Amino acid sequence: MAFWKRLPTWTYELFDRDTAAETFGVFAPLVRQWNEKRGGRTVPAWSDYDFYDFKGWHGLVAVQEIVMEPFDLRCRLWGSKLTDILGADNTGKRYSEMGPTYTDNDLGYLAEVCRTRSIGRSHGTLDWLKKGHRSVAFIDLPLSSDGTNIDHVLTVMAETVVA
Repeated sequence: MAFWKRLPTWTYELFDRDTAAETFGVFAPLVRQWNEKRGGRTVPAWSDYDFYDFKGWHGLVAVQEIVMEPFDLRCRLWGSKLTDILGADNTGKRYSEMGPTYTDNDLGYLAEVCRTRSIGRSHGTLDWLKKGHRSVAFIDLPLSSDGTNIDHVLTVMAETVVA
């Protein structure tokens, strides 16, 4: 694990793809599933997933479509619980249209997840949304349709404290 950036109330981490799923606590089942779906590939594809793969997580899932040069993202799927907690429905929006849901640090962090094909985890309190009383964590899993270029990131949120 490597810290990408530590801020007073938020931490960004990058993990090697082969990091044991148990390392990710509440996200362990999702990382285990991601590993199963990738098989011998570097990362799985978004098309490897099915709606039922997210049982128990529905509403907390986001899928970002990635544009690498210059790096940008477009939200293709945004769960209803994310809307409730983060205060915006980002479905169909580009990064520049997402308002305060994402920070400038988030875009750089997601670019690094994609560039390194790492598992990303970020966690802390939602101070920038004036919800500092809420502790959340996100897991970010890169996806590739062609096995080489990262074209999506699967993001899932949990309301939890990560040690």
